[in-house]
Amino acid sequence: MAPSLRIRRCPDARSFLARAGSWLLEREAENGLPLGIARRLLGETSLYEPPIYLAVVEQDGAVVGCALRTPPWPLLVTELPTEALYTLAEDLALVFDCIPAVTGPHETSAAFARLWAGERGLEVRAGMRQRLFRVDRLIPPARPAPGRMRPAGLGDRERLVALLGSFAAEASIQVPSVEAAADDLIARRAAVLWESEGTPRSMAAVSGETPHTARIGYVYTPPEERGRGYASACVATLSGELLEGGLDCVVLFTDLSNPTSNAIYGRLGYRPILDVTQWSVEAPAPDEVSSDSSSVI
Repeated sequence: MAPSLRIRRCPDARSFLARAGSWLLEREAENGLPLGIARRLLGETSLYEPPIYLAVVEQDGAVVGCALRTPPWPLLVTELPTEALYTLAEDLALVFDCIPAVTGPHETSAAFARLWAGERGLEVRAGMRQRLFRVDRLIPPARPAPGRMRPAGLGDRERLVALLGSFAAEASIQVPSVEAAADDLIARRAAVLWESEGTPRSMAAVSGETPHTARIGYVYTPPEERGRGYASACVATLSGELLEGGLDCVVLFTDLSNPTSNAIYGRLGYRPILDVTQWSVEAPAPDEVSSDSSSVI
């Protein structure tokens, strides 16, 4: 008998977590992004544009995956069985006529993006490829950079806005409002700065939390300050404080095209656990150049 697939679309984060929370927690580090978004939606929905999409994929009554979209952000998928992709696409189409991109584990996100685009005469292009790392036991830098880590406060808002803007531009990451992002990080006391000789040299932030893990993001050092170990010291100190606070592990995403950052985090004890890719879904260019076809799937 063929397995019975069902998409349960949830009206809010509470019902979504009631149905899928235990499944997400089985691989908490790998599922930290969807789990963290859902947990934040319990108390805050104004950061996103309606409609918010929260779907649980079930096979023979058991949870086998999830999909979320909090506009204007792309669709986020977890690992999913191949046979569930078409059913999910059908349900998603009842809510959205179009989506800008699909993000998730490399193979699953690619397969879903191809399916969605193929039915609409669109093209899929690979965007940033990231690798998720986790650390359970930190290895401090052998030669820590001079300075100290401190929380970013209201007096740092202008500097934080500038750093976030540079980070987004350099990483080609969509941040709808760097001002709103800075205000949110300051209000949650989630952003930290590495300060040396009274000057902020690097930044990082706790960009997501789940019951037993935290995710570090927004790691950025201006070009003129690089090569001095500020980012390593900042991430190491923040990671250490989070682990000492009782978390099982700390995770972060790196850009696979940046071997320097991948090596730095490896030296701190971070190890890779998952590759994640964002695929943009867009109309074909009228004059597609064949030499660019390697980026189209």
